[in-house]
Amino acid sequence: MMLYMIGGSPCSGKSTIASLLARQYQLLHIKLDDLVDEMMSQASVDSQPICLLRQDRNPEQIWMRNPEEMADEEWRFYEEIFPYVKSYLIKNQDRPLLVEGAGLLPHLVKELEWPASSYLCLTPTADFQKKHYKQREWVPYVLEGTTNPEQAFENWMQRDILFAQMVRKEAMKLGYPRLIADGSQSEKQTVEEVARLLKLSNINRIDTKGENYD
Repeated sequence: MMLYMIGGSPCSGKSTIASLLARQYQLLHIKLDDLVDEMMSQASVDSQPICLLRQDRNPEQIWMRNPEEMADEEWRFYEEIFPYVKSYLIKNQDRPLLVEGAGLLPHLVKELEWPASSYLCLTPTADFQKKHYKQREWVPYVLEGTTNPEQAFENWMQRDILFAQMVRKEAMKLGYPRLIADGSQSEKQTVEEVARLLKLSNINRIDTKGENYD
């Protein structure tokens, strides 16, 4: 299996970059966010505690909490579902894969011990994160049902800022390459930098154009 992975934290541009790279380098793009619900269901059947807790929570219980508690729980949630991520990857190992998602925590990636693999930790600055979250039309719907949507959104942002710090620190400790998205580079420049850090080959590369990535 040839496996390329982009982990990090939410709203750092992982999906956009992975989509472009997958097209350029003829890779199968796997977006973990699209698989989370299914894997959470599998983990709940197996009585994984965090997944069971999340089944019955309402928006108030999800978002009106201490951000530190939320970030820690998010970390443990990804640890719970990672065995199912690994099983999914094994089932799809017949072609080169580009997998992206916050669930690719550095210590979990290290445990894979797949020699033909490459990992990058991509995280945003706080300003970049907040700017791009506010542009997402579905955000208000996620916060519906909370008593204070503004505070809920702030808790969400602080959770992800803390998560970014956690994953960045662990990637550094384990010696994985890291990149911080701050909007200063064009999309094309960012894609090229990610390709370099992932050690993607130039063979069969298809050139694409990019605009400013901010």
